[in-house]
Amino acid sequence: TLAFYASRMLRQDMQHQLSEQQLSTVGFLAAEINNQLNGRLRALEQVAGQISPALLSDTLALQHFLQVRPVFSDLFNNGVFATWFDGTAIAAVPFAAKWVGVNYFDVDVVAAAIRELKSGIGRPVIDKELQAPVVLMATPILDPQGQAIGALVGVTNLDKLSFLESIARSGYGKTGTYSLVSRRHRQVVLSSEKGHGMSLLPAPGVNVPLDRALAGEEGSIVYINTRGAEVLASAKGIPVADWYLAASLPVAEAFAPIDAMQRRMLLVTLALTLLAAGLTWWLLRRQLLPLEATVKTLAALSEGKLPAQALAVEREDEIGELIKGFNRLLQTLARREALLKQVLDTSSVAIFLIDLRGCITLANQRMAEMFGYPVDTLVGSEYIKLVHPSEREAVRQRMQTLLEQNIPSFDLDRLFLRSDGTQFWGHLTRRSFYDAAGEGLTIVGVIADITERKKTEQELMLAASVFTHAREGIIITDAVGKIVEVNDAFSRITGYAHDEVIGQKPSLLNSDRQEPAFYAAMWRSLVENGHWHGELWNQRKNGELFAEMLAISAVRNDQGEAQHYVALFSD
Repeated sequence: TLAFYASRMLRQDMQHQLSEQQLSTVGFLAAEINNQLNGRLRALEQVAGQISPALLSDTLALQHFLQVRPVFSDLFNNGVFATWFDGTAIAAVPFAAKWVGVNYFDVDVVAAAIRELKSGIGRPVIDKELQAPVVLMATPILDPQGQAIGALVGVTNLDKLSFLESIARSGYGKTGTYSLVSRRHRQVVLSSEKGHGMSLLPAPGVNVPLDRALAGEEGSIVYINTRGAEVLASAKGIPVADWYLAASLPVAEAFAPIDAMQRRMLLVTLALTLLAAGLTWWLLRRQLLPLEATVKTLAALSEGKLPAQALAVEREDEIGELIKGFNRLLQTLARREALLKQVLDTSSVAIFLIDLRGCITLANQRMAEMFGYPVDTLVGSEYIKLVHPSEREAVRQRMQTLLEQNIPSFDLDRLFLRSDGTQFWGHLTRRSFYDAAGEGLTIVGVIADITERKKTEQELMLAASVFTHAREGIIITDAVGKIVEVNDAFSRITGYAHDEVIGQKPSLLNSDRQEPAFYAAMWRSLVENGHWHGELWNQRKNGELFAEMLAISAVRNDQGEAQHYVALFSD
């Protein structure tokens, strides 16, 4: 472990140092390329600013104007040409008749210069006349009113010697490469890797580190490149063109010294490990012989071949202390078994175990009381005989399905049968447990008598039915008088829908035919007596007045505090 840790730390340190060196080199080259590109754009803008509409209209004068500026031959290895406002080339230096008359409005940077008055660097393309990869830089030619009347375009041939050619000619390390990439177009501009220039990059999502570099992230990273090779790569942006320069070095080359050292360390580590393992085996074999007898005794105890007894302690050493620990564990298990039996027998619910045949293997005292059978009678009997005859077939099919589909647990209400023939409702919870090897299935069942709960549920269902189908209107409010529930008859009598009145107060029905003193007396009676009844006039949703017979009762808690008010009225 120490050898592995040391080699990993050394590799991380070396990767950090190599990354910093690589990023520094790339940053220097990227800054130089950015300055070169920026200088060429400024030169184009300066010359374009000297071209007037009259000069642009005179082709011969414009040709002469461009030819007397030799700076272009140093800045653009394939020359410069000027276009009219529709993108058609009208003059070029050095003069090339094949350029003049060609329309370049379909080139992105030329169109942007004329339409948007933006200077920029275009997408690397194969020039239609040169049939070679080129990068175009364009700037607008403006009239005195600031409108574009043409464009001045510089052409850099990527196949010829230029300030970018050094990238294609040089490499990084022995097998590393430089790549100049256009972020916006997801395209390689130049690469020192043969055949990689002008290639398109994979679609977004294929290579996440590459997507991050294209999104503007700078720095160093180890990742799998588009050709499936693990490389150490660094990227630095070239803002003026929205490009970035990347240097990549195969990990196999970058970490070759570390890999060689790791192999030597591995051989030494394996040799020492084998020696240590042999010595350890001999020592442990000699020291742990007394445990064999203990293991055999424990196996016999677990299989029931021997009665529960303390293990023999042959010598007072670490092994002897271990055996004493086993003895204490056996005592603890015995106490726990006795406690578990006591818990089972005093539980308020029936608890039992079932084997795969559906027979009960353990039952507690509450189960015996619940079904009216002695515990000894329950153990060994079929569980299905305790179920009401009307449900036995369904239970048999369900148990088969649970075993076949290995369903670990379920809960349900079921009708059971006592020994005297009476029936009762029980809530059954069933869980399946396996040992550590995934075998030895034990099914644990718990039954709670829910007869009273079922009776209460039926009473609640009856009350709900009465509430829903009563012909009288019923309103239930909270302690402060806000409506929490109304029945269908309320809506039929008043015209208000259920959702319209929830949260409102019954006063929305007031007709104003009773004086405030009337309602004050009503409230006093509710507070003092807990009920009120009488006649009053109310108003339906449509404004129609109607007389109603109303009875209100307070629902109080154990402390005598009003929790709800229930009003029953008829038209």
